[in-house]
Amino acid sequence: MSARYPFDPFAVPNGPDIEFPVARQRRSFAQVLLRALLAIGGFIAASFVLSVVLFVPILIGEIIAIDAVVVSGHQTEVPDFMAKLGALFLGTLVVAVALLSIIASAALAAGREGRWEHPVSDEVRREQEAARYEQLKLEAGHVRAL
Repeated sequence: MSARYPFDPFAVPNGPDIEFPVARQRRSFAQVLLRALLAIGGFIAASFVLSVVLFVPILIGEIIAIDAVVVSGHQTEVPDFMAKLGALFLGTLVVAVALLSIIASAALAAGREGRWEHPVSDEVRREQEAARYEQLKLEAGHVRAL
């Protein structure tokens, strides 16, 4: 056993060599459920907004092609044309959901590691680490070394 890694990590005068995460408060089930519902609602709203943005050029192209209910030389009735536009919109909705799913999966995979933190001086960092060390000692005060 190396003297660098004793059984009690708090026995080292300058703190442990291994960085311990700061304990976080647990969220209640209602808070977790609310956050999940907000995320799902935001995803659905973003899907519809993106699908409308993607659908506008298609709609403009279809409107330009209309010649008094004649589309590209074929006469169609208004309900058939509306059904075609509805199918095109559902297709763009599927594309929007796929694009947002890719973006959301990349964001979830990145986690919190991609978060940028402000650089701090060595003195401030030492003060923060000392405060964190004291908090960990208080939280783990009932733990004894083997």
